[in-house]
Amino acid sequence: MDAQRNISPTISQEVSIDLSPRTVPDFVNIAFTRAFASSQAYDRKFKAQGGRDILPPLAGSGCNELGWPVQQYEPMYAWLGFESRNTLLGFLTDYASDPHVTLDVLAYDFAEPNVVRLLTGYGDRVRIIIDDSADHGGAATCESVAAAQLQQSAGADHVKRMHFSGLQHNKILIAKRDGSPFRVLTGSTNFSLRGMCIQANNLLDFNSEDVAKLYGGLFNAYWTSSKKFRGSSMESAWHDVQDASGIGYSFCFSPHNDSKLSLQRVAQAIDDAQASVLFAIAFLYNSTGLVRNAVDAAVQKPAMFTYGISD
Repeated sequence: MDAQRNISPTISQEVSIDLSPRTVPDFVNIAFTRAFASSQAYDRKFKAQGGRDILPPLAGSGCNELGWPVQQYEPMYAWLGFESRNTLLGFLTDYASDPHVTLDVLAYDFAEPNVVRLLTGYGDRVRIIIDDSADHGGAATCESVAAAQLQQSAGADHVKRMHFSGLQHNKILIAKRDGSPFRVLTGSTNFSLRGMCIQANNLLDFNSEDVAKLYGGLFNAYWTSSKKFRGSSMESAWHDVQDASGIGYSFCFSPHNDSKLSLQRVAQAIDDAQASVLFAIAFLYNSTGLVRNAVDAAVQKPAMFTYGISD
């Protein structure tokens, strides 16, 4: 691109790209679904295999997903779910036969047959909190059907339902060895076929005891708190962790008494950017407030490169 911002085929730049499978070795890997179910690449690869009919019909207030024949569509799911799905199912498989490892789980959508099947295989080595908001709380929903299965396999006292002030929107798995957290998966990937294969979601795989202990404390706070989770030290401050090289990672957990606690810091980071802002924000089109204002302002800066996605 020249000084007038015109693209020219005579101007080029070469860079080296690190294709390491771990984003930060021995600390975190950021995984993504491929999605792209409407892409030409997917159509070319799977059209002959009935690639457009891989999801059960929406069931209204019922549940079609848990009984869906997922093995029939495994090649499609593996391609669409990409590294996020592979990491999630791999995590559940890795510790299935290790009696020293227990799992603490937070689920919003809870309908993906493989996830539910693998978790029931852990028996009483699982504690789980499942959302019971309006879309998930009915007796016939996948979340309620799966919760009943987990109550049978893990014990009724190992399964809780809650929705805080609106939604229990976390998607988190915490692995503990002999009671000590050592690995955690978190991010936007819902435990459903659409969440793992259709939507553009992410998953963060932390192999850090410091981060795992932080999330372990969060789960315990949720597990023992009132259902609205207000006033806990976990929700009232940011929590900072460093990796071995000194790079900092900051965590803020919802719900808050004051949403500005999390939003102000994000908005300030956007305002302070000097060259570029990259973002992925759900529902940006109908969002208001600090972060939306900061993104709008960044887009209007002539010298700022902004690039992002929203649904």
